[in-house]
Amino acid sequence: FCELWRLGEAELKSTDPCTGLRRLRALVVDPPALLQVDLGEEAVTQVPLKLLDGRSFLGYRARITRADEERFATAYYFRDVSELRMVHEQLVVADRRASVGRLAAGVAHEVNNPLTFIMSNVDYAIDEVSALPVRTSLGAPIVEALSDTRAGAERVAYIVRALTELSRSDEGQVEPVELGDCLRKMLAMDAHELKHCARVRTHLLDRPALVDANAVRLGQVFLNLLINAGKAIAPGQHQTIDVSLEARGDSEYAVTVRDTGCGMSPEVKARLFQPFFPTRSAGQGTGLGLSISLSIVQSYGGSISVE
Repeated sequence: FCELWRLGEAELKSTDPCTGLRRLRALVVDPPALLQVDLGEEAVTQVPLKLLDGRSFLGYRARITRADEERFATAYYFRDVSELRMVHEQLVVADRRASVGRLAAGVAHEVNNPLTFIMSNVDYAIDEVSALPVRTSLGAPIVEALSDTRAGAERVAYIVRALTELSRSDEGQVEPVELGDCLRKMLAMDAHELKHCARVRTHLLDRPALVDANAVRLGQVFLNLLINAGKAIAPGQHQTIDVSLEARGDSEYAVTVRDTGCGMSPEVKARLFQPFFPTRSAGQGTGLGLSISLSIVQSYGGSISVE
């Protein structure tokens, strides 16, 4: 009891029950009726308690009676449900994000359809303008502007494809995955976030790097690492994120994501891959990303290390 409420044993022994209840009330946000000294005949069986130190308890109060139903004592039982509540809240967030992911896949499909005929019309316009009998000084700037438009549309299409692949439901099928292409797609996905905090430098191979894996799940790993790298950098600082792909033998490869951000303490590093251990402030993550990433990589015979 003393450990649960963080009270000194001597303090508890020297306190009468009524004073003890008042002591507990001082540790609780908006103390409920459960902790009142005298409730009369009111029955209170189970009440949630929010402590000032952020923990969550369930409190139980029961009357203890003699055979003639006369009460001679009251029993209290308290249970720390902080971790259970945290897990529940994070699962709620995870479920919401899964719903957003499904919606994103639908939106991506809707964007892809008009994008196709936009690119086709731009191609048609480029061909027609190029064939017009106009001076080069007039036609060339138009063709250049249309070419820039097409390049922008291609980038949108590339991001849409990456979003669709990442959002789709997969059965975990293992097939040859090109690591360079998978990394480029995830970099394109997170580019809007990373560009505000760091300069991203890529060092990829100039040849295909194929591994047997699942593209969606491997992309999830890379995206988690990139998001963590970006969140480790304070706003307004000019920093860099280096993403490299190296060959380690004929069929093994090393992907490295290195940032010049704040780093981590030895305590955080020791618990980095534990489920539901968030490395960022409340509301900024579920604490599942790196744990999931570790399990995915290990399922393909790989490993993750951190410095």
